[in-house]
Amino acid sequence: MAKSFGVLLKVANYRFSSLILRVITAFGLLVVMGSCSDGKPPTGRMPPVLTLGKAAPDFAFQMIQDGEFNPEHATDSLNNYKGKVVYLDFWASWCKPCLKSMPLLNDLRAELGRDDFEVIAVNLDINASLGQEFLADHPVDYLVVRTDDSINELYKIKGLPTSYFIDKDGILRYAHQGFKVEDMKKIRQQLMSLLK
Repeated sequence: MAKSFGVLLKVANYRFSSLILRVITAFGLLVVMGSCSDGKPPTGRMPPVLTLGKAAPDFAFQMIQDGEFNPEHATDSLNNYKGKVVYLDFWASWCKPCLKSMPLLNDLRAELGRDDFEVIAVNLDINASLGQEFLADHPVDYLVVRTDDSINELYKIKGLPTSYFIDKDGILRYAHQGFKVEDMKKIRQQLMSLLK
């Protein structure tokens, strides 16, 4: 009887361990799947993760073509773009909504074609070569940059794409997460209101 109870205990322990493993795996999948927004509800103006109406946090960056980010070789910083409206976009090569938005951002940049407007796309791929390879096949006419991993915390990135619109005084005015083609009308309106 004691032997069969021991076997029963081992079976119960195995089943419990298996259940725990499945729960952990399911949670991990939810986190990964939720990190890239397909633009389906909720979209548009999101509850701000950074306080709108406050100064955009400055950070140093370098062009993605220069390879992995090295703070000693940073070639520019966000504060250098004061005096311009900045569309600050966070993206990665594995994020499908990000990739849908890039040609439309390229068109928007060309359409506005103003000296007081800039798109800065911050690549968040773990390896810079992934972003470089993507850009080799899909070139854009706006700034694509790299920075260090602290940018995720600095800008409270919870999903991709995440975008902030920054006015000419360097103040955060609008935040947007996810992307659908239909979003472009509202994005254009928001930008035009800042460019007036």
